[in-house]
Amino acid sequence: MWLDRFTIDNLEIINPLNENSSSLLNIINHTVTPMVYRLLNRWIILPLLEKSLINERQDFVQSFIGNLDLLKNIRTTLKNISDIERIVSKISVKRVNPKELIQIKKSLKNVSEIKLLLKHSNNKLLISFNDEVNECLNVTSLIVKNLNEDAPFAINQGGIFREGIKKEIDEL
Repeated sequence: MWLDRFTIDNLEIINPLNENSSSLLNIINHTVTPMVYRLLNRWIILPLLEKSLINERQDFVQSFIGNLDLLKNIRTTLKNISDIERIVSKISVKRVNPKELIQIKKSLKNVSEIKLLLKHSNNKLLISFNDEVNECLNVTSLIVKNLNEDAPFAINQGGIFREGIKKEIDEL
């Protein structure tokens, strides 16, 4: 369902009408990453209509409520994940810096940790979801293979690429 701006504003879904009140988003937001916050925001302003999809989403949430240790471990791991969406958008416009690529690598290693937690959850729904999560191992491998772990922020400072890569580039 699509909600118009007037409805979103008047129902105080995203922003409260006055400083002393709260929006629906403020009340239900317990996210730990900017990506999940944006997803929750989209879900609230574009609510589902199909009952089966709503039930599926509720079952997924219930899977975590039923296993608070898993929820705690995943939340802790999520806190170590950078804003991959933002960094990828910077890659698409060629504005990414080496440190952000290293952040992607570290974030994807945390995605692997989450996959491991889901795999051992003993919950069929979470195990099924785990199979859908892509760890992007090829991306991690490329970053590990080519970039120095301590690459500088600015590309004009040098020291971005691993020693073997410099030799390959020089030979070209």
